[in-house]
Amino acid sequence: DGPELVDLFINAETDIGARRNAFLMLYHESEDLAIQFLARNLDDVSKFGDGFALLVLDLTRKACRRDPNQKSRFVRVLFQMLSSNSAAVSYEAAWTLISLSNSPTAVRAAAVTYTNLLNSQNDNNVMMIVLERLEQLKKKHSKILQELLMDILRALSSPNPDICKKVLDVAMALVTNKNVADVVTTLKREVAKTTQESSDSSEDKGKVYRNMLIQAIHGCA
Repeated sequence: DGPELVDLFINAETDIGARRNAFLMLYHESEDLAIQFLARNLDDVSKFGDGFALLVLDLTRKACRRDPNQKSRFVRVLFQMLSSNSAAVSYEAAWTLISLSNSPTAVRAAAVTYTNLLNSQNDNNVMMIVLERLEQLKKKHSKILQELLMDILRALSSPNPDICKKVLDVAMALVTNKNVADVVTTLKREVAKTTQESSDSSEDKGKVYRNMLIQAIHGCA
């Protein structure tokens, strides 16, 4: 009767921490009941707090590693979490989705999420981690990333030269005959900015960044 009592409790509970702990207990005692709770509350998962969402993602990975046939039961909630207001949740959802599916739809959704995070976060460590994920995706899904190339290049606005170098490393491997003109135009625009910026806070970035850009332009030729 234990799992059933926990199931009754979690359905009535409103405290975020208590609900998370109850869900964890329910999952360990009765995975089917836990998944049924998720299925009933898919539209409300985003209201249950980041801790609950991250727990769901962790349990999703574990359940699907143990039984790959479970994947279809979790896909909807994963897609929903991609648009979470929490950077941690959306990042983990993208990573989890890719680990479970190589379908173009899943990869594209994850790549878009990574790109959005890249352009919305100011933390250099977060940006670098996201760029590394994009670099990994590029190895097997370069055509999908080519669709997002111009969005990836927007991250050149970062004042950190290491971030800009990584952006260029990822981006230059995605240049094709179809997008090279747009890429070169964007890079030349960035070069012009470095010429204009001489005495502000980006001066430290300026010279190193300018050299990176010129090398990238030559690489496109």
